[in-house]
Amino acid sequence: MRGEIPLADVPSPRTAIDRLEPLFHTSGTRWDRSDDMLRFTKTDPAAQDRLAVFNAGTLRIAEAAGAGPVLRYDLTSHALLACFLAPLLFLGFGQLGIAAETHLKAQAQAEKAAAEKKPKTADKKDDAKELPRNPIDVALGAPAPRTKKEREAEKAKKEKEPPSDTPAIVFASIFAALYLIGRWLEPRLMRRLFTRALAGDPAAT
Repeated sequence: MRGEIPLADVPSPRTAIDRLEPLFHTSGTRWDRSDDMLRFTKTDPAAQDRLAVFNAGTLRIAEAAGAGPVLRYDLTSHALLACFLAPLLFLGFGQLGIAAETHLKAQAQAEKAAAEKKPKTADKKDDAKELPRNPIDVALGAPAPRTKKEREAEKAKKEKEPPSDTPAIVFASIFAALYLIGRWLEPRLMRRLFTRALAGDPAAT
């Protein structure tokens, strides 16, 4: 995330860095500075840290053509990068799942076709009908065991259903939404935070 903020009301670059420095006096943050630049890195920052979403960054005072001195910041966020890559990962897993399920269904159909070619034997009694039911289960309204015909019908229904990647799409959509929200919201929050710190607002730090 990159941006710049005019420093028309800040007397000097050193003063600007002095006002920004307290933002980085937090646990898990390492920083170094000069009169016109500050670099920082974060390792396991606290949840209360307003810059916790960023892992590293550079803040530098520079001269902009015709605009006077400006603060230019360049911040890196592994969290936003993960939200950007996660949808691709989930969609890839979804396609792998569809390919695997298609292969297994084709294999099962081939085995079923081979079994149908074999001589048929007399069907055994449906074991589900012969299973005794516990009186307590009956009193509690527990469903009866499914018959062989019901199990076969359910299996045939599942075999006819096309492979679905809906769960992968749902998770990919969630992370894509998180990325878009972060890319829209974080630049505005950081610009407001830096602007307040540069103005000397004690609430910002």
